[in-house]
Amino acid sequence: MPVGRETNLAAVIDASLSNGSQWIGVAEGVTSTSIDGSSRWTMAGSSDVGSLINDGVIEFDATDPYETLTTGSLVINGGLFILNTKFNEEWCWK
Repeated sequence: MPVGRETNLAAVIDASLSNGSQWIGVAEGVTSTSIDGSSRWTMAGSSDVGSLINDGVIEFDATDPYETLTTGSLVINGGLFILNTKFNEEWCWK
């Protein structure tokens, strides 16, 4: 059998953040993610999640200004998204 990266297209990855959990990272091909009201996910790059439940905080990391979050379904129960945006001051404030 050759040595290398094995791809399992039937893999299921579920991530659950609870009890004050903090995750700094990227989700690639994650089946589902749930974040409770005491937890936080700082996205360190573009991510994709099949099903996302956000009761906590999802922050787009300011070090990479061009991130996207792709999700098949989204439920927000009082959760927050922090989008570190920068306006074009020259155009915006005229």
